[in-house]
Amino acid sequence: MHLTDEEQAMADGRDGPAVARAMDLLQRYGRALGAERLVATNNIVASVGATTPFMRDFARSKGGMDAVFSEFSLDSDAVVKIPKIRAFTTHTQLGFVPDQPERMGVDEATVQFYRQGEAFITGLGVQATNTCTPYQVGNLPTRGEHCAWMESSAVIFANSVLGARTNTEGRESTSAAMLTGKIPDWGLHRTECRFGTHRVDVQVPVESVMDWGMLGYYVGDVVQNP
Repeated sequence: MHLTDEEQAMADGRDGPAVARAMDLLQRYGRALGAERLVATNNIVASVGATTPFMRDFARSKGGMDAVFSEFSLDSDAVVKIPKIRAFTTHTQLGFVPDQPERMGVDEATVQFYRQGEAFITGLGVQATNTCTPYQVGNLPTRGEHCAWMESSAVIFANSVLGARTNTEGRESTSAAMLTGKIPDWGLHRTECRFGTHRVDVQVPVESVMDWGMLGYYVGDVVQNP
């Protein structure tokens, strides 16, 4: 993979160990997918908190949110200090309704832990929108903009309705992207991969939400991954 001078400087540790590990992760990820370079992004949708009981226990036993981010977002055995993010990022999920946790059976200790996690991510510069539909709360990338988004339905909306360019990313790649402003150039980032491959002729009425869901399921099953 070819790196620019700026990217190589980040990989070499100029901006600290967390950024260097993020660049290492992006290079390994990109090489596995055949990407020859990285592209710049300033629009990321990610999940970087401790959103599961396992992660909460890990954070408590290993030293807090820096440990969670290092292990689960940067694939780092060593705990590294996480710096302010480099790219605009919104957060996908919280796990419960913040002002009515009792309705979901969430105890006060868990609520307080989530509050600490929210303070951590907002301290990094992440927007705690806590939604898997970021376009409904103001995150609207422009046509052709390179993004790094999690959440499959949001990715479909971004590409098909808004015309932005993003693959379906995961916790690791989006976390690395928010620290570097980079994502591997492959898949739906590339113009040649953005053309239709199948035409579907629907000859039955599609009226209800259930109908649309079944149609999507059927078409996906027939087409698979072209």
